[in-house]
Amino acid sequence: MNEYSNVYIGHIHDTGVRIMFRTQVYLTEEERCGLAQMVEFTGRKQSQLIREAVDQFLYQARELRAEHTLNKASGLWCNRDDLPDFDEIRRSWDRGMVG
Repeated sequence: MNEYSNVYIGHIHDTGVRIMFRTQVYLTEEERCGLAQMVEFTGRKQSQLIREAVDQFLYQARELRAEHTLNKASGLWCNRDDLPDFDEIRRSWDRGMVG
């Protein structure tokens, strides 16, 4: 068995060929039954539903990482005393526009 024995060349999409790797997942009875119900309800294949769930999970994880990065960056300059007073700069601009 070589490294490509579990590789599947998927359907061709507008973004190109989708290469997929076969993997094994253990599910609880509840997960298995819920997935079977979704297969019946949607008419889609189990593998497709699993891929969609993984895609959604990864999307949410990316969003959380991005939010975490922004939160870490917010307040980065809050203790700096060498920066200009931006509120005062804005007020001076506003005064300049009125006159």
